[in-house]
Amino acid sequence: MACRITSQLLKTSLTAAALVLLFAPSASGQPFDQRTEGRIDTEGLSVGVFADIADAQTEKMRRAMYEPTGDIVSLPVEPPPASATLGNTPGSLTAGDLAFLHDPRVAPRPTLFDGALYASNSPDAYNTLLISAAAAGVTATEEGCAIAEVSTGGEVITVQMAATSDRHYQAFVRILDPRSGQGHVSSDGPSCGDYAAGVGGARLATVLARHRGDVSIRVAGAGTVSVEVDGEGPEFFEVTPEDRREAHKGRITFEVHDIDSGLRHDGELVITPDGDYKPVNADGDNVTYQEPLTIANEGAVRLNGKAADIDLQVAQGGQDPRDAPDITDSGDWEMLGERPGVTYYFSADVDFLSAGRHQLGLRAVDRVGNVSATGSIHDVTPPSVVEAWTGIAFDHERNREVASRSWIMLDFGEPVSDAGFVAGRIGVSWNRVVDVVHSHAPEGAFETVTQLIGTAGVSQEHEVDPRSRLYVRLAWPLQPDETPEIVLRAGALQDVAGNANEQQVITSRDGIGPGFTVRVVAVEEGVDPDFTTHSISGSSSGRPVVNGEQSFVVDVMADEELAGRPALYFTGIRAQEIENPAIPGQQPPFTPGRPLGPGGVFFPGAGPGRPGQQFYDYTIGEGLRAGASLARHDEEQHWRRTYTASELGSFDGLFGLVIVGEDEHGNTGATPGWTPTNHQQGAPPALGNALDLYAMDDARLLLEVDRQFNGGVRPREHVTFRRHDDDESEVDLFVRLDFSEEGLEYEKGEFSDSHGTVTITEITLDGEDAMPLLTRLNSGAFELLAHNPGESHHDVEYTAMDDAGNHEHFDVHVHPLGAEEPPYEVQLSPGWNLISLPGTPEQPALGDVVPSRGLVTPVLSYQDGDWRTAILDDGVWRGRLEQIVGGYGYWMFSIAAETIAVDIPDQERREKLPSVPVTHGWNLLGVIDLFRNEQGEPPGPEDGGGGEADHYFATIPWRMAYTFDTPRNRWVRLIPRDDDAGTPDDTEPPEIVNGRGYWVWSEEPSTLVP
Repeated sequence: MACRITSQLLKTSLTAAALVLLFAPSASGQPFDQRTEGRIDTEGLSVGVFADIADAQTEKMRRAMYEPTGDIVSLPVEPPPASATLGNTPGSLTAGDLAFLHDPRVAPRPTLFDGALYASNSPDAYNTLLISAAAAGVTATEEGCAIAEVSTGGEVITVQMAATSDRHYQAFVRILDPRSGQGHVSSDGPSCGDYAAGVGGARLATVLARHRGDVSIRVAGAGTVSVEVDGEGPEFFEVTPEDRREAHKGRITFEVHDIDSGLRHDGELVITPDGDYKPVNADGDNVTYQEPLTIANEGAVRLNGKAADIDLQVAQGGQDPRDAPDITDSGDWEMLGERPGVTYYFSADVDFLSAGRHQLGLRAVDRVGNVSATGSIHDVTPPSVVEAWTGIAFDHERNREVASRSWIMLDFGEPVSDAGFVAGRIGVSWNRVVDVVHSHAPEGAFETVTQLIGTAGVSQEHEVDPRSRLYVRLAWPLQPDETPEIVLRAGALQDVAGNANEQQVITSRDGIGPGFTVRVVAVEEGVDPDFTTHSISGSSSGRPVVNGEQSFVVDVMADEELAGRPALYFTGIRAQEIENPAIPGQQPPFTPGRPLGPGGVFFPGAGPGRPGQQFYDYTIGEGLRAGASLARHDEEQHWRRTYTASELGSFDGLFGLVIVGEDEHGNTGATPGWTPTNHQQGAPPALGNALDLYAMDDARLLLEVDRQFNGGVRPREHVTFRRHDDDESEVDLFVRLDFSEEGLEYEKGEFSDSHGTVTITEITLDGEDAMPLLTRLNSGAFELLAHNPGESHHDVEYTAMDDAGNHEHFDVHVHPLGAEEPPYEVQLSPGWNLISLPGTPEQPALGDVVPSRGLVTPVLSYQDGDWRTAILDDGVWRGRLEQIVGGYGYWMFSIAAETIAVDIPDQERREKLPSVPVTHGWNLLGVIDLFRNEQGEPPGPEDGGGGEADHYFATIPWRMAYTFDTPRNRWVRLIPRDDDAGTPDDTEPPEIVNGRGYWVWSEEPSTLVP
């Protein structure tokens, strides 16, 4: 299985060819001026540290261009050449050689640390000192050599220094450990005459010094230098996994210490040939002394390079860890303490490991070359359950843990394999296991888990390796306090090292948060509710609602013992529209910027801005407030309180109710719609928290405050006179009262006003009771019919009340009987309008329908698969579109508000129903209405469909439709069977209304008969 870490493991098998210097300041911004040369100078004396004579004769510097700056610099070659290249005799010091230590091509080992020069006392490390003294001021012996006194406190050796060809004296001294058991002894080394033939490594002067001892070098006339001895390598601490254990929390971690010569690290200042000091930063990540010395990765990504002196090697099967690649570039480093180069902490994920046993090896080298290594680490311990919690499941779609009473979470404390679970080997008392889920999907890395439920002692996300958890699904939900016994039979699963579990019996812990049953009713202030009889202020449907003088009574019942009384919150709601993918299939036949007709007319827009249904994110908005504490009611775990409208502050319209509480084990529970941030001891609701309004609505936890009748708008009152067909002397009076604003007082995304019902409590015609003459058309409309009232003037007075109890008194003055039917009006808003007329006007010519004041132009229609357009030119309409007829939709652009007013013949007398031909594909259709209902009202009588698209387009095989809402500048999409009940729904706005046009896709040619 390929994954990110696997690719890193393969990448790190490539060896770095060179060490790169990055000329950049420390990423931490702190000054750092530690020089890490391999020599120390005082007066005329210099001392450098090397591995042996050949190491001091090796040309370890090369000239190269540093890519980021283009500078020509000298860089040390890694690894150093195997053979000596300087001096008259390779591997020997000879009289007359150049002074090696002063040759710019020689690089002493960088053992200078915190101002002290260190050397090892091990022959396998950097234990060889090269002493060099300038000839000026030094008195030579008769044989021509200078004398160096080398002492370790109680012992002094005298070393002969050979003359060089460039006026220096030089000699080598080895430091050895007197307690090594190898029988080392001190030696003054070769005589001055021995240098003529060359002196090899076996004949060098030797001084014995213990770990942490001092070696002092003095040359009369040149000065004195002190060198500290470091004979021990770095130490490893806090290594996980420990011997025979699996990686803790899915990671390999360790600390590496060296309190003597220290560890090389990024940010060290090395000297370049021009005499400047530059900080080392080979991997280019600008992290300096916070990490050990790194080497550049090969490939495009060079950051997070491997450590130069510390190796982490992982082997599988019988492979020797020493043969495995170093993977220190797969993790992160952190400096511990305040001294760079002393202690570092390493941490790396091990999710790339496949099932099976692995061996780990650690190796580190300090500045003087001392090496430390661990033995191999492997895992043979069977996995076992550390904790089991009820009520915790894993949601793969959201990639997070969620609360569910039908699940139990098993935590093993170490990663377990993501395959091979045997549900039949896991038993739960008084229940049945139906599924076992592991959070680590094969295609994903565990870091992608967005949230883990925090249990006791685990409060932060990602603190637990999700691979260490299994989720057991049960056949039946658990009771609130139920903690069943779990039997994990042997061989049910394996850890990532391939160890199978042994049989184990576990008692689960309670992780189920309390649940709440909440009832809300609205009452007059001061009234105690009777929950068996009270409804929502006289309404049998919709959400709980109050006006400005009423109260909500909130009744809460918990399903288990709580640690204290539950908290109540009223939440404002913010709805933010989000993008959704385009609906597959055809789109309407228009293109942005496409010329459409004479004069280069452009069609408005790029088609539906939301080609599919609109979607919203709902969050807690402004107005969040905690309600006064609930009071205990008549029994345990039962609370109730009355909240007046004045206590709700500025809430007007829709808002939410959230109840939160904790059980005696600290598990946080809440009502549907809001999820606590933590499973235990979760924080209260806060601004911006996500809300699930569908869940809240189902639980009747969405509430409404309606403080004014009909949204503060006067009802629409339409008066019509109609003569009898058999006796034109008799004329009936129709008075239509429309309270449509009552159901449109607010909108929050997909949730709108649920209380559009209006009740007329009294109505009079000319002072007489007219209730028998009143007919309800729908929840917000009435019609009064008076047969041949016989007077020329009439007064209608009525009182209306909404669901919340708001009421108003109105009067209507009816003008003289027999007035002509007024023209049909369609209001145009500034911008593009997609409109239609409910029938063909008596005078359908474009110039007779659209006012010629110049506010409206152009006009477009799409008929029979072809665009027809017209544009106003000096008061005259020119183009292929000549008439406005019923059944088709029309695009009209208006630069200001405008009204189209036309006379439409009485269509009720027609013998043949109107129809519109429909082509295959897109059609721009209008709304035909024999009843000539007003603009914005659904066509037909009350029982004719209520504006449902399925009813209006029932005669054609339509697939989808769009209309354009000009005031809101948005497209509205319609699809068949959008009403789940299949019948008109008064709680939903009508889909088809008079005065609008509709783009409709038909699967085949047909005929629309409205």
